[in-house]
Amino acid sequence: MKRFSTWVLMTAAMGCLASTERNAIAGDVIVQISGTFGEFNYGNQPAPLNDGSFSGTVTFAAAPGPNSTVISDTANVNFYDMNSNLLFNVGGGVPGLTFDTFTAGSSGYTEVTVSGITSAGASIVDVAPLGLEFSSWPFASATGTVKPYGPPNYASAVEYTYYPAGTTYFNPVLTGQGGFVPEPSSIVLSLIGAVGVFAFARYNRRSAAA
Repeated sequence: MKRFSTWVLMTAAMGCLASTERNAIAGDVIVQISGTFGEFNYGNQPAPLNDGSFSGTVTFAAAPGPNSTVISDTANVNFYDMNSNLLFNVGGGVPGLTFDTFTAGSSGYTEVTVSGITSAGASIVDVAPLGLEFSSWPFASATGTVKPYGPPNYASAVEYTYYPAGTTYFNPVLTGQGGFVPEPSSIVLSLIGAVGVFAFARYNRRSAAA
């Protein structure tokens, strides 16, 4: 009986922790984005993100409903060159450093954009914006696929300007994906269930052997 009581108390304590965590992040929707860029040459100068890639997250207070857009100022997106070297980061997860949107149509999510000002070495980089248009991301689906840049779609691309030179670059998005990141509370609750089942099964085995 003592072991059973210990199991009950342990599970209850973990449940309380999960409840506290859930209340702390209630409503947050984290969208994870990633993809690859194609090439663009400005005169004889190649764009820094030619054949590069991007990955990161954008946090919104809620997902958009049908035919609506939600706005956020919290993103953390890395941009890499063709050799997977980090060129710059937009947002860094710090509120107020980005302007981000998440848009939905009548049957699913249609677009995510990320804008912000950051640094790359001695330069300031204005990303305005990274735009990702989705081919099909139904409301019931956890992930969506980005439409590659090209006719008839021209929304999936990034535009960015290096200062003080003032040189503006553009790179098309060739591949990409968006998806929802599970809330930490759901992960904790899954662990609670696993630990609870394991502890209860162990208690039953010991009781049967006694």
